[in-house]
Amino acid sequence: MADTLNIVIFVTVIAIIAVWFRSREDKLKETIASQVRQAEETLAKKNPYEGMSRKTLLMTVLQEINCQPEESKDDPERIIVAYQGEHFIIDYAEESKYISIHDVWWYNAPLDDIEQLSNIRKVVNACNFDNHTTLIYTINTEENVIGVHTRQSMVFLPEIPNLKDYLASQFMDSFRQHQNFFTRLNALKGEAVPKET
Repeated sequence: MADTLNIVIFVTVIAIIAVWFRSREDKLKETIASQVRQAEETLAKKNPYEGMSRKTLLMTVLQEINCQPEESKDDPERIIVAYQGEHFIIDYAEESKYISIHDVWWYNAPLDDIEQLSNIRKVVNACNFDNHTTLIYTINTEENVIGVHTRQSMVFLPEIPNLKDYLASQFMDSFRQHQNFFTRLNALKGEAVPKET
């Protein structure tokens, strides 16, 4: 009798385990099927940027982040745009997957201040190790000043998810690099860090 009871208990436990595994397998299949349906729906949605020329794509996305882009009169593959009060130049080529964003002359200093020139050179070099937005300094001998600029090269394709946020984040990275520059420059001079407005 005990053997029969043990066999019944064993068979019952096995049946319960089998039912439990079957229900988990069914739930897993449902989850996978749901994820496949979501992926198919996502792929089926038409990309609103698909088929646009590089210029149209840039102009459209810039307008979507509340910019008023203007075509350069000097260069057919250049766009001038203001973003949060700062003026940027965007260079592109229709056949390229990359764009370059420049923020020029956002800081300058007189060439006769040797200490400041040395500090700018040190700070630019240090900042370039911390961020993918590159700082560049140039000298304008006509106006007798050294100027600091930012430059970014980035992939810009219609297939990139959240393209508006992606482009806006690149502009914001330029502002972070400004702050990084001023923090380091003021530290060299022993001054307090100015707050960007």
